[in-house]
Amino acid sequence: MRIRRLFAGAAVGAVCVLVSAHSSVAAYVEVCIAVETETTGRPGQTFRQGQEPSEVPGQEQGQGQEQGQEPDEAQEQEWKQELKQEQERADTLKAAVFTGRSVRHFSDHQKFYLNKEDRNTHATALETLKLIPGILVKDDEATLLNGKGLTILLNGLPTTSASLSLLTPADIKSIDFYQNAPARYSFAGSGSMVNIITRRPGIGGSLMLNLKEAVTTPWGNNAVSYRQILKNTMIGIEYSGKPTKSGGYGIDEFLEYEAGGNLYTKVKEGLDTDFTRNRHNVSLDLVRMKDENSALKAQFTLGYDKKDWPVSQSVIKTVTDLSTNESTTSEVIDRKDVWSEYLTPSLDIYWNRNISDKHELSVNFVGTAYDTKSRKGFYEYDGATPLLSSVTITEGSKYSGIIEAVDDWRLSEKHKLSFGLRSIGSFSDQGSRNGDIQVQSEINTVQNRLWGEYSGNLGGFSYSLGAAVEHFGYDTKESSRKDNLYVRPLVQLNFIFNDHSSMYFDYSSKTETPKIGWLGDASYYKDDKWLVKSNPELESYTTRDATLGYSFNNSWLYINPYVFVYYNDNQIIPIFSHKDGLLVERSENSGSMLCVMAALGCRIKPFKNIPVSLTVYAMYNDQRLLGGGADRTVRSLDGMAMLRYSGKKWTAEAMYHLPGKAISDIGFSKGENYGYFEFARRIGKNLRVGAGMRYPFYHWKVSEETAPGSPVTMKNTSRMTSQKNTVILTCVYNFSYGKKARAVDQKIRNTDNDTGLF
Repeated sequence: MRIRRLFAGAAVGAVCVLVSAHSSVAAYVEVCIAVETETTGRPGQTFRQGQEPSEVPGQEQGQGQEQGQEPDEAQEQEWKQELKQEQERADTLKAAVFTGRSVRHFSDHQKFYLNKEDRNTHATALETLKLIPGILVKDDEATLLNGKGLTILLNGLPTTSASLSLLTPADIKSIDFYQNAPARYSFAGSGSMVNIITRRPGIGGSLMLNLKEAVTTPWGNNAVSYRQILKNTMIGIEYSGKPTKSGGYGIDEFLEYEAGGNLYTKVKEGLDTDFTRNRHNVSLDLVRMKDENSALKAQFTLGYDKKDWPVSQSVIKTVTDLSTNESTTSEVIDRKDVWSEYLTPSLDIYWNRNISDKHELSVNFVGTAYDTKSRKGFYEYDGATPLLSSVTITEGSKYSGIIEAVDDWRLSEKHKLSFGLRSIGSFSDQGSRNGDIQVQSEINTVQNRLWGEYSGNLGGFSYSLGAAVEHFGYDTKESSRKDNLYVRPLVQLNFIFNDHSSMYFDYSSKTETPKIGWLGDASYYKDDKWLVKSNPELESYTTRDATLGYSFNNSWLYINPYVFVYYNDNQIIPIFSHKDGLLVERSENSGSMLCVMAALGCRIKPFKNIPVSLTVYAMYNDQRLLGGGADRTVRSLDGMAMLRYSGKKWTAEAMYHLPGKAISDIGFSKGENYGYFEFARRIGKNLRVGAGMRYPFYHWKVSEETAPGSPVTMKNTSRMTSQKNTVILTCVYNFSYGKKARAVDQKIRNTDNDTGLF
């Protein structure tokens, strides 16, 4: 009944939006890409026609580059004109300072401009994010090396790395980098934000292929998109697929724990197995707009993900009776199966209305369904004789609805007031069985966020003051309704000292909610006497963090040092107990975390006439976790270096990332050493082919170990030998035709990435 009321409320809200939109925009349905008028303000701010120029002088709305005009020359001319216009705006607003050709400071962000060299030598828009130190682009995914969340926008619209891999750099005007994400995204959990500003899409069509295939192992990362734009209508379709089959996967492990009066000691040697994963995503976009004052958009997406992750190990097993101190040793084979499959359809509807030149309202509704299946098995064999078999099979479904509204008020040229309301409701029905034991879990959750932000500019100083009130509630089949209320402040300060340097400060808090799958009554075996259980008593917890940073650049150097402090209490960590002869692991709110981080990112172009650049990022991390009976401290250094040559026809790039040690749920972890080198050649204006190698001269490897004092002593190393010296061929092709056209901005967009599986 609760979930019915929840969805009924969401449906009523969606109907109200549609009815309201229909009165002003007759049956527009849009989905896809939108282009934002570039401003000196924060993403989501829109300057209406007549406030600031959005077109190159001498061109009327809806007109632009004619077919047959040299693109590079036109782009370079447009770039110079944009440079002049932004300098004029900066002089007027006293909010920005130009600091050379590539990077300039605004009072709340930095703008990375792509010159002719950058546009010609990067294959996709995603690759251009490598220009920002501290961002790692790996397998067409962009992340922050400091571990904080990264939000990527395309013209103010949250987008995916896969979509950016289908956008040519020739369409990019600039990249805005917010070291501290604006309030709307900070409250959603983002640490930093990137907003890619593009030119207006053309009236006509565009086709883009981005193909990457390994020749030494079954691995691929391919994407294709096609869009057709008429006067008031745009239709687009996009596909991305990542099929993977990696051989030589194994885990070498030492394990020791006590259960049922016995001490279990296992020395495990990993046996080679095959790891497979297939991910596919298709999205259909339909757009129709009448004018620049209102729009209605819709996007349908279908995602599929299947993973099969078996682990086989040759084990020397010793069982010691603690009462007699007698031991028995045997040689067995352990096998773990982790298999999952889910299908995810979703519908995204967006409505925007410019009520006046200073008032704008945006509403976003997203409905998502997950059809999930998973299997977690643990087996033990003496040769061909089975000694133990434990298989947990989970099948379920999850349905969620998200509705968000944002109300923006521009009070003056330099001051803005924003409000937002975001509500998420979900229902998860999960059935698990292990032998004769069957468990059915039903989980209803609701999360509401009401926030406000006041921002302004005073010369070279900008500020943003915000606050959010959050509510998280849930009930399960096994427990009664629980509700939690949190208040979250936000303070952001930015200073511009001179033409080359600026400083920023950020303080915020956020609420971390447990995943739905953790709240049910499910369980599975990690080892023959080691059981992992979910916990319906889990609660949300609050994190607090502060960042102080400095940025400097000139014609050949960009440097960004900063310090980050993070703290939370009531963190969810695993707690161990003994019951029914088993070691039972159950997550509880029992920990506190303190993290102090000092980082330095820089990009150097040492030669004026030689297109060579060096990007370096280094981070020192001090982490401390208290609770769970095993306090732990980590001090580590994380580093990345990338050397790039960008010629007229040829490009070459080499990168290596050395990860540091970090605190994990159960102890400590260390990620993979990741490196590659690649080269590519540009053929004509539309085709780029290349080749490269991932993991040169070494294989993929990650490790994890428990903290001293833990009830479990474990140290394991996962490896995948087939990834060593992976040779990859690449091909990027783009083709477009037509003229420039008007576009619409989507200011908000939401997704649900929680499958509901435990």
